[in-house]
Amino acid sequence: MDHLQQAAKLADQCVKCGLCLQFCPTFQLTKSENESPRGRISIIQGLASGQLQASKQLGSYLDHCLQCRTCEKVCPSDVEYGSMIKLGKEHLQSNKNPNSKNFFKKSPKILRYIIQTNRRIYVSSWFLWLYQQLGIRKILSLIHFLGFKQLS
Repeated sequence: MDHLQQAAKLADQCVKCGLCLQFCPTFQLTKSENESPRGRISIIQGLASGQLQASKQLGSYLDHCLQCRTCEKVCPSDVEYGSMIKLGKEHLQSNKNPNSKNFFKKSPKILRYIIQTNRRIYVSSWFLWLYQQLGIRKILSLIHFLGFKQLS
């Protein structure tokens, strides 16, 4: 059984209740069904049934998943979403140019470290918020403008 068929088997457990939507960070950000666990499950089912053809756009929907697995914790059907999304990505990756990499593999190591857990995402977003609120970016750009390039 190939990756896509394994992913589709896991996806078939989903009853499409939507309880996962309020816990998915990408859905909360975009409000797009394609960026939700339920939408990604439908994409995998569509690919497995032949109703959808693999494309860069469909691959991007799967790649946008942070794999935080908060949807798994609230799922009443116990869908193994993390395993399913991994298998779906592997299928799309195997159909791509072998030289291409997905976002997660090309991202800096610090970003991969941060997005591995919800706590790290929360803490880093708090620091980014603080960075914006204190105006540090404006200060650094002013320092750079004045010629102190080594400080910025």
